[in-house]
Amino acid sequence: MQSIEPAHDIAVPSDTAPVARRDREVVRTGTVAGWAWSVAIAVMLVFGGTNPSYPATRHFAELVACGVIAAALAGRASARFRIGTTDVLLIALIVLMVATMIPLPPGLWSLLPTHTGVAAMDEAVFGAAQWRAISLNSEHTLRASLFLLPAIAIYLAVRSGDAFRHEALSRGILIALAIAITMGLGQTLIGEGFYPFSRSDREFSIGFFTNHNHQATFLVMGALVWLARDRIAQPIKRTSGTAPLQLEHYILPVAIVALTALAVLLTASRAGLGLLVFALAAGAWVLVRARLAPGRTAILYAGGGFALLIVSVLALPFIDGGALSAITDRGAIGVDRRFEIWPQAVTVVGQTMPLGSGFGTFREVYEQYEPLSLVGMLYVNHAHNDYLELLIEGGIPAAALLIAFVVWFVRRTWPLFIKRLAPPSLSLFATAIVVAMLHSVVDYPLRTIAVAMLCSYAIAHFANRAAPDARQAGPVPH
Repeated sequence: MQSIEPAHDIAVPSDTAPVARRDREVVRTGTVAGWAWSVAIAVMLVFGGTNPSYPATRHFAELVACGVIAAALAGRASARFRIGTTDVLLIALIVLMVATMIPLPPGLWSLLPTHTGVAAMDEAVFGAAQWRAISLNSEHTLRASLFLLPAIAIYLAVRSGDAFRHEALSRGILIALAIAITMGLGQTLIGEGFYPFSRSDREFSIGFFTNHNHQATFLVMGALVWLARDRIAQPIKRTSGTAPLQLEHYILPVAIVALTALAVLLTASRAGLGLLVFALAAGAWVLVRARLAPGRTAILYAGGGFALLIVSVLALPFIDGGALSAITDRGAIGVDRRFEIWPQAVTVVGQTMPLGSGFGTFREVYEQYEPLSLVGMLYVNHAHNDYLELLIEGGIPAAALLIAFVVWFVRRTWPLFIKRLAPPSLSLFATAIVVAMLHSVVDYPLRTIAVAMLCSYAIAHFANRAAPDARQAGPVPH
């Protein structure tokens, strides 16, 4: 059984229909507004690929996000969608982050396990404990809160938008995806001039990121969420007079898949390679199972994607840099520090319960318990497991929010893959979310603005079109 799409995703009337002068102004303004949305999204994505070593680029993305949030909330559609589960979880996360920055009397915060050392220092320096927040460093928690602005912006833009805006947002993602692929290819073939940041993984293809793993995840997720909005992922009526998709309808999707596969492999990311294989397999299964076209065409499309992957792998040894050999050379477990960090991170989890050390404070609290045998020239900035880091920083409240989201996501995803109750586009959005969740087991992709935006974008579409409490409003102006 096929679910019915909400009315806000219904296609707009044909351009050939009679249009009054006022309507022409709306259409013209909508075109300008649409490109404004596209550019804003692309700018946030491109400037959101850096790490905290480049605060200026992050702050610019956050500044643009403020404008996007204002535009999303100012639109007439913002008051027309019903509050759903993901909206409640987002509000709860914001409240939690703010609550950890509220100053508390010494008698309260000094009782927390991670604050005993701070209380002792206050006694030594000031003669008495001072008012402090739950967070060990409120400034870092504030930065972590501002980091969420671009993800919140694209989430609200999708939740409050109509089909026109959704198309504009998808175009912005495609622009950023094309820039990431182009820069990655340039970094591999040409080199130095294509690396925008000095403090980055310059031996790999990284696009506009500073971490090659995050470039790989962004590419995989970007291709998935764009394909979910493309015509290839829309159901086709199978009447006797309905023609299947023509060849030209496959050209851009196949090109995106092929270029994405090649660009991911050039990052030499082991996680990226695994996520690419997973995404290709899941995407092909979704499209073939949905029978978007006659069986042979769908199978040909799926097989073509895998053939392109094989060709890309065979081509890598001949490309300067040898990305394939880089992946295999880095495959030894003995050279991966994650296996040294994780046991210590588990220890820190027990020390920071029940409320955590505060968002953005992992490095400070981890260094308090890091064995001297592991201390070296490089410091540990993240747990390289976002679930462990979330427990350390957010404690039981953050864990409760995560569990609530996972329960909601599983309940909404299960029918897609078991009972076929939704269009394949939702399955592709779900696959993108799973990609982020899988990579978070061994890294911290969602602590990069661009990747967090794509995940938020997929969640918003999922909430709009899969949840029973999604808004049921008709098309409105941008």
